[in-house]
Amino acid sequence: MTTAEIVKIIDDFRSDHLAELEEPVAVVETPIGRMYKMESPFDKLVTTILKEEFGTDIAFVPGVGYGITLQEEVTKEDVFKLIPHNSKIVTLEMTGEKLIRLLGQTASNLKPEDKMESVGGLLQSSGISYTLDLGKPMNERICNVKIDGKNIDIHKIYKVATHSGMLKGIHKYTQFSEGTTIKETKKNMNNFITQKLKEMKKIGWPKNMGEVSIIYSEKN
Repeated sequence: MTTAEIVKIIDDFRSDHLAELEEPVAVVETPIGRMYKMESPFDKLVTTILKEEFGTDIAFVPGVGYGITLQEEVTKEDVFKLIPHNSKIVTLEMTGEKLIRLLGQTASNLKPEDKMESVGGLLQSSGISYTLDLGKPMNERICNVKIDGKNIDIHKIYKVATHSGMLKGIHKYTQFSEGTTIKETKKNMNNFITQKLKEMKKIGWPKNMGEVSIIYSEKN
């Protein structure tokens, strides 16, 4: 099969859904793209929406290494290119101790002892700030963890929003399934975020960028 034949098959399939795919969603005031190994502007936008709309302390989505940059007029198809997974929004509760282990897992994923175990990008988040030092030994990489500007309490229970894929442990994040008061909503992640962006009409640069500081210090 030639490239032209493949393109025609795709175009024929898309034609039945073209009106929905090209539906206008919002306008961005500055290009908003996706990063993989560091904080991602688009994912910061998504996690902030989840945190605010579901009244949680923190929100998480996985680090994904593909997507587009939102520019000028945004369509529904643009959003789906950045949130391709057919997942449901989930809320749960986690102790500070489990949250620190979760951050330790993203540190391990970014720079594992065995390079063959590298999986996913930086765990994307909103509401939690910390420093990740990739130059430190595995169990010393996470420090200065704060939630709502206060040092994390390992015994305190925090409310978390994420999606059903994370609950299933993708990218080795098994800590989510260890949470309590787990509630899987019926809200589809793609459609929910699309609707919220539509309500915003104009999308600006996320104001809470910079919650995560990634450094590489020398080992002692």
